[in-house]
Amino acid sequence: MNPTRIQTRTHLLEYIKQHAPRSVVRRAIDEGNVQLLGAFELLPPHPHPGWLTLVTSKHGRTWPVAVAVDIFNHRYNVYILDQIPWSLWEGGNSPLYLGDIPELARVMRERAHNEHE
Repeated sequence: MNPTRIQTRTHLLEYIKQHAPRSVVRRAIDEGNVQLLGAFELLPPHPHPGWLTLVTSKHGRTWPVAVAVDIFNHRYNVYILDQIPWSLWEGGNSPLYLGDIPELARVMRERAHNEHE
């Protein structure tokens, strides 16, 4: 069970820093740039909702880092995705769920839905 509950962007980034699967990602959070993409209804390959961030190192390397909420086991899973599942972007009412670029995320979700039709 996780000792903390993620409620803010700061909580999310601290959790990623503590549990990222690669040390280079942890370092990039401190030295590079992090863009919060917001809440996603599912984060493949797991059947769990969560948040997605884009972590960019000071050298320009970017990783889509997911934090999936496993409600059955009461824990978070942090992992790197191959691509951003825009069709699953959910957004929400708070900054943590909307992310840093909600208008662009809405456009990307619509494009992803149109590509699948």
